[in-house]
Amino acid sequence: MAADPVDSFQSQLNKNLVPFLEQESGIRRREAVNILRKWGVTSDSLQALGQIREYELVATVESDEALRVLGAGLRDFPSNHQKVSSILQEIGPAAEPFVWPALQDGNRLVVQAACRLLAEIGTEESLPRLQALPQGSLNLLVLRQTVRAIQQAQRQPTTKWAN
Repeated sequence: MAADPVDSFQSQLNKNLVPFLEQESGIRRREAVNILRKWGVTSDSLQALGQIREYELVATVESDEALRVLGAGLRDFPSNHQKVSSILQEIGPAAEPFVWPALQDGNRLVVQAACRLLAEIGTEESLPRLQALPQGSLNLLVLRQTVRAIQQAQRQPTTKWAN
């Protein structure tokens, strides 16, 4: 089945803008971001947008690839951690598996922040990962609060974005 001409144009536009997004900074990169805000983001530019921390634009594409980019951004602590955390919280339980890698981060603050996020969006599927955390990787009180919050919420795993 042939792609809709508009979809095809949007994809090609995203591909063409990636080199400008990958520039250090400057007017061309800003203009590329503005064009994507107006015309829309496709999977073709997600990685480049993640590298320049345009997480709101990444979140406009409902895909696992977008969630992977956002999950990686969660480990960008403290710079953009709060922004990414808020976006993932809005997405809800569909983002849960993409938060799990942050539980293995060497930065204790990232692990703690991931636990707090899982307390807001996590399902029973997170419990084995939380219980497997090495002692000393985070505050025991935070771990207990996270487990309790997940158990009380009784959320169901899903791939559907809440927002």
